[in-house]
Amino acid sequence: MSLKLKSFIYRKTGIYLASKEELAYIKSREFWKDFLKILGKDATNLGDVQGLLIGMWQAHHGFTRPYNRKRERKKLENRMAKRVKEKK
Repeated sequence: MSLKLKSFIYRKTGIYLASKEELAYIKSREFWKDFLKILGKDATNLGDVQGLLIGMWQAHHGFTRPYNRKRERKKLENRMAKRVKEKK
């Protein structure tokens, strides 16, 4: 399945199917070259740099979801309902 199709599925359903390709990117020479270039001499923010590069890879291949107010409101309502149940 192509990355274009996987990104379409992600945008519509939220199911992320590109873990294998993402791992291949992390192991690639391109990733580590960019990682060291961004990191420079400051070796304190390793996780931040890795997250930035992975996020850029995902955005480049279309793994983004538009903000959906209804989806976010439903998540919030579910969280609040769960807290109310826990209190009882």
